[in-house]
Amino acid sequence: MPAETHQQRDDVTAVEIVDLLVAVLASSTDLADVGSDTPLADLGIDSDLALFDLCDVVAEEYGERTLGEIDLDELWSARTIGALAAVFARLRDRAERDEQSTGLEDPA
Repeated sequence: MPAETHQQRDDVTAVEIVDLLVAVLASSTDLADVGSDTPLADLGIDSDLALFDLCDVVAEEYGERTLGEIDLDELWSARTIGALAAVFARLRDRAERDEQSTGLEDPA
């Protein structure tokens, strides 16, 4: 598997993350019924392992370096698709601020 070292990605928005999560999670139910306000528990996302699986999906799509380090308390507090997407969007914002404050940039 190629390393992610040279990946570069534009800013990721919460809307893009919601769209990704809906596409992934809608396979277990009717797509029309799944949206940002859909409770994760209604989709079978009711364990830490299931949340980490979703983290992997988002990191694979957008790159771990784009998202930054996951805050487990925030992750576990997410109850809906929209809340989970907001957690990932905040991760991206934090990673970008850290990158700017340290002067470190991802080599492209």
